[in-house]
Amino acid sequence: MSSPPSINPDTSRQRITGLLERWRSLSNPQIRQDYHEANTRKDFILLLFEALGWNTASADEVFEEQPVAA
Repeated sequence: MSSPPSINPDTSRQRITGLLERWRSLSNPQIRQDYHEANTRKDFILLLFEALGWNTASADEVFEEQPVAA
């Protein structure tokens, strides 16, 4: 596993603030209801992890899906 990247806290804060503003702009409940899992992951979750310094393209840091034992 690679060492964590150096991240700029101000840049991270700005990116996260932008994501929050974007989420809040989806204020219509119907729009949020129609926002599917794949779009939520692509448009918010992955961008949040990237803002926190994660390399979301690296299999060493992020796994797409993990099986759950029954």
